[in-house]
Amino acid sequence: MNALFYEGNHSFNIKTIEKTPLQAGEVRLKMAYVGVCGTDVHIYHGKMDARVKPPQIIGHEVSGVIDAIGEGVNGWAVGDKVTVRPLNPGAEVPADNGQRHIGQPLKFIGIDSAGGMQQFWNVPAFTLHRLPENLSLTLGALIEPLAVACHDVRLGELQAGEHAVALVVTDRLVDCPCGTAKRSQSVGVRGKSAPHCLHPIAGYSNRKST
Repeated sequence: MNALFYEGNHSFNIKTIEKTPLQAGEVRLKMAYVGVCGTDVHIYHGKMDARVKPPQIIGHEVSGVIDAIGEGVNGWAVGDKVTVRPLNPGAEVPADNGQRHIGQPLKFIGIDSAGGMQQFWNVPAFTLHRLPENLSLTLGALIEPLAVACHDVRLGELQAGEHAVALVVTDRLVDCPCGTAKRSQSVGVRGKSAPHCLHPIAGYSNRKST
């Protein structure tokens, strides 16, 4: 299969590698789309090399279909459309103060471990979220950034009829899904958003893998 490796020094290379053996508690995804997050841009510019150890496969805003299921995984079937919550929290420690999802042992999948910029990707089954049948895989890859926006709206405690202003100062295109989240709650939003950057995984099709 093909995988895109961050090599450091503003460099990515496509390499042909073997599929990683499936472990208990994991599923193998046939990747469809992967988004380019702002974090991925920071990685490209070398600002996270102390954390991301090149060569590394990155990417965490994804969609795909289940290609194979590991031992001990229940409730999923080959062909299910999914996205991934790219957090592996590890064991809770007292310093987490009940916030295990941002605790000390947290590993961010696609940054601290291999990500979705590959044709087939093994992930823990507990990270999966099922996509509705009527939702495209293209939009499915936007679930993770949209979830961040929904979380922001909840924290802001905005009420129906209120307006929020999104101020973005940048010299490049950024994604801003907050408007979608706010509109879903009948809350006005003022600001300007740019298209999110989505890339299909090379070779993806609805055909069963071999």
